[in-house]
Amino acid sequence: MPQLVLLLLLFATPAFAESDIWDAARRGDLERVKTLIDSGVDVNAQTRYNATPLYFAAGYGHAELVEFLLDKGADPNIRDAFLLRSPLAKAMNAKHVDAAVRLIEHGVVDTMHNTLTASVHQQLPTVAAAILERGPVLDFEKNAALAAARETESTEMFELISKAEVQSTLPTVKLDSDALERLAGLYRDREGKVVEVDIHQGAVRMREADAEPIQLVALSPYHFRSPTDHDHGAYFIGRLGIVEWLTVARGDGDGSYRRFTPDTVEPVTDNSLATAKAALHKSAAAPRKASINWPSFRGPSSSGIGDGQGVPSTWDINSGANVRWKTPIPGLAHSSAAVWGDRVFVTTAVSAAGEPVAGDKQGSFAGHEGDDSAPHTWKTLALDTSTGKIVWERIAATAVPLTGRHLTSSHANSTPATDGHHVVVVFPTAGMLCYDFDGKLLWRKDLGGLNAGNYTDASIHWGFASSPILDDGRVILQADIHEGAFLAAYDITTGRELWKTPRDEVSSWATPLVYHDAKHSEIVTNGPTIRGYDANTGQERWRLRPNSEQVVPAPITAHGLIYVTTGYPPAFPIYAIRPGQQGDLSLAADATSNEAIAWSHPRGGSYMVTPLAYDDLLYMPGNGGRLTAYNAVTGEQVYRARLSKRGNFTASPVAADGRLFLPTNEGLVYVVKTGSQYQELALNDMKEGLTATPSISDGALYIRTRSSLYALGEKAQ
Repeated sequence: MPQLVLLLLLFATPAFAESDIWDAARRGDLERVKTLIDSGVDVNAQTRYNATPLYFAAGYGHAELVEFLLDKGADPNIRDAFLLRSPLAKAMNAKHVDAAVRLIEHGVVDTMHNTLTASVHQQLPTVAAAILERGPVLDFEKNAALAAARETESTEMFELISKAEVQSTLPTVKLDSDALERLAGLYRDREGKVVEVDIHQGAVRMREADAEPIQLVALSPYHFRSPTDHDHGAYFIGRLGIVEWLTVARGDGDGSYRRFTPDTVEPVTDNSLATAKAALHKSAAAPRKASINWPSFRGPSSSGIGDGQGVPSTWDINSGANVRWKTPIPGLAHSSAAVWGDRVFVTTAVSAAGEPVAGDKQGSFAGHEGDDSAPHTWKTLALDTSTGKIVWERIAATAVPLTGRHLTSSHANSTPATDGHHVVVVFPTAGMLCYDFDGKLLWRKDLGGLNAGNYTDASIHWGFASSPILDDGRVILQADIHEGAFLAAYDITTGRELWKTPRDEVSSWATPLVYHDAKHSEIVTNGPTIRGYDANTGQERWRLRPNSEQVVPAPITAHGLIYVTTGYPPAFPIYAIRPGQQGDLSLAADATSNEAIAWSHPRGGSYMVTPLAYDDLLYMPGNGGRLTAYNAVTGEQVYRARLSKRGNFTASPVAADGRLFLPTNEGLVYVVKTGSQYQELALNDMKEGLTATPSISDGALYIRTRSSLYALGEKAQ
């Protein structure tokens, strides 16, 4: 028996050892790395995204470890499969000069980027000197670096680079047709200027506006130059091998372009404007029906629909028109409001350091981890739906957060869930808590710190966001985190764990869907692998790929189908899944449907936003202020329109009485008529950033902005 245990341990060692060497390389633990390599761990052991110990050592600035790994045969040309960054590019991007210089001194050359110009923009003269000491540089590299030095007014760098020797012979490579074809397409800058890239006679050809096309030769799979004018070229950039951006290099500077598909939308005529105004008047007078509750994220059955509640199409924050009340909410949170009867519930995280930095102020997805080293207080608040007065407030914990967050995230992203008797909230640090309707704590579950983040590097934290769902006396929670991902069900009365299913997933941020019909009862989860589970046992029933590697939208249901979408590399799909499946549902190559999948699209999925199904259409908002409508039953695209102003979406749309409410990060709320033609009815300005999905109940549209909760509707008489 001891020999068997020893053999099992020996066979289990490599997987753990690989994980250990990546972690040791991040920490710069040279002795641990030495021990692992001496025990047989591959010096080039690659993560799921091809990151190596050298990649981590360089990225975290451990120069001595970089030197050791190179001496042990580490390959400096292995790029991560996500951004295609080399260890040198990783070190330079983080401004780890010593690590970058060690790589350069070992003869490392990054052919996919102009590292000399990057050293100028990043103000790294020591790195520039190391590049120049290695020998002559290409003529366009020197010219671009000099232009960058002039632009940044860096006299030291300009004088240094002016002395560089040059070579004029381009080191071209031969690419196959598949590598070239993936670059072809249309690219557009912020001003609307378009660059067209096509493949002509086995080479890349680029055309700007009405100019003559320029033929380019390949220096690497993503870097191209004109053979006659080396200062003119192109860098293709993307994630997981999917080309998304184009940087056009010119003698007078670079231009950045994003890949796009042309919009197809009918022009708005005077008649259609009149129709829109008539529809607005009609929808504003929609019959009021019995009040509904909005128990959790996206409301009843996660549908996002609040018909018959009499919510307005227009309001004015400045004048107070159709603003029933406004209540300031302290701290930072992106969770939505849950509403039941005369109570509305919200959560927040209040930093002892004051107002935290939030990327949503710029309406942008850009940003990295926020500095949240100060203690935070996590709160649940109950407000009166008629007045907005805070009825009770409960503190879950006060502590330094166990996890970090992305600048566009918060430490209170999960929306509360209620059944009229219980209120369940989830915080990454404080765990899951259940209160009664009057704020009495019934139970608490320690979840160990829900740490979700960058799936290429487990040391990077972005924040947890999946919301709890209540179903038949149970709390359902999906927790896709760096380590120990799971799906679980808990008894709502006691908090007792009913079942818990481990999930082999990287971080995701989607809320699950509980689906019931006469024959089926299942939980559908969105993630890099889409899965269906038995709702009573937690046993996995089916799975489906491909899907994005970074997943946010929640599954939804309508017309007897389950819709799942994502919009991030390597796949951007929309799936319409028939419930009650078993096994692997993945489509055959080039197929768009099978017995389990009613219809699908390989592209067009939503990145941050959960779609909305209303009547016969499925509405899919996209970044840049785009809205696409599909026939929900057949998958046929009905229209694709650009909203009147560009914007980014984090909050998901909701609908009521023939109107879509589309909030943007910038604080604008579009009101769009449902139906087969795009008609914009109104545009309302909340005057500050907005990332929380609205809620609807009893005559009010509840919208949470960066600092306040609003109830929008007619004021009580």
